[in-house]
Amino acid sequence: MVKRKKNILLLIRRGASEIEWIAPVIKNINFRFNLYTFYLSDSSYQNCMDDKISSSIIKKYQKKHFIQKKKNNLILKILRKILPKKYFFKKITELIHDTKYLKLKLSIREKEKIDIVLAEFGNYSFWLNSLKKEEKSKIIHYPSTPAVYIGEKELKISAKKLPGDFLIVNSKKDINYWSNFIKKEKIYYFGVPFFENRWQSFRKNYEKPFSKRNGEKIILFAYSSYFGKVNKYEFKILERQLFQIMQTISRLKNIKVFFKIHPHKSDKYFFKIINNFSKNLRNLTKKDLYFCTSECDCIISNFQSAASLYGTSLNKPSLEMWRGINSIYKTNVSYNSRLGLIENTKNVKDFEKKLHLAIYKPNNVIWKKKYRNFQKVYLNNNTSHKIIKFIKKCSET
Repeated sequence: MVKRKKNILLLIRRGASEIEWIAPVIKNINFRFNLYTFYLSDSSYQNCMDDKISSSIIKKYQKKHFIQKKKNNLILKILRKILPKKYFFKKITELIHDTKYLKLKLSIREKEKIDIVLAEFGNYSFWLNSLKKEEKSKIIHYPSTPAVYIGEKELKISAKKLPGDFLIVNSKKDINYWSNFIKKEKIYYFGVPFFENRWQSFRKNYEKPFSKRNGEKIILFAYSSYFGKVNKYEFKILERQLFQIMQTISRLKNIKVFFKIHPHKSDKYFFKIINNFSKNLRNLTKKDLYFCTSECDCIISNFQSAASLYGTSLNKPSLEMWRGINSIYKTNVSYNSRLGLIENTKNVKDFEKKLHLAIYKPNNVIWKKKYRNFQKVYLNNNTSHKIIKFIKKCSET
């Protein structure tokens, strides 16, 4: 008797970073499941489409996708707002998140089961509760970033527990932090799929290289624009910090800068600052972060940014901006710096000194040490295959 292929639902909350992490797993020859994709909003779908490579993999291997719109179940949503919450909220919420409705949209037969749900580790959608209850689905949370979390074992604020059955993390060093959110025995680590050599080789041939003159050095500036998220005092600090960095870069000769702006931290005020400098220092790119990193000579990123790890993964000098403000960042030393994965900076003078080192001495022992540390922290062999074996095991229990 031929075994039924297991059904996997990929539940997307915000966008591209979620499919970037999981796409190499789906592309792997051993991924033998029926894949369905559920986007929780139109904006999450549009954001995923910006990553042309990862989204092309999802499109190729999925059987069907569904984009949840605000108008879906509109009458029920209105009733939930106007009727007394004490008596109706829970029941109407369950009706809005009816898995029969979802299966109908995905063309999954009513008697068929959704065996596995893949959802990133920031996803607390009520759909997860419904799928667990009605479908008896196994929920596997996974990262949407290559970052490693090495915070305190006990959080000062009580953590909101993950609704899933299992959690995949990037490194063994993640376990203590994430055990605040889910039992330690439910946490597994295999590495980061998109750091695998096989996937990196695939992506390398997908995009056209950046145009540059002979001898020109390329800086990738992976910037998170927080101007709309801070008070007036910190606004001025961010403004001064970015201006000082741009001034420092402008003093270098034969340099081209590409800005890669974080899709969810993209306040447009940064334009007013960078527009004070030559066009060569303010090119914007929407190409994916890995490709941009492969094309650059060094990468600059915000404090505590996962973007810096792309540089180290490719043995490129990776500089972290000094912290600057208190409201966004909750630690004085970033996780990446603690792990020895990037070169942090203390102020603009320190930044200038280390930027010169990154541009003119990319083979310095400092950068080589960062790369060795990266290899120690991240498993990089057969990551996708190991994750597939784990998913298969979960689907059979």
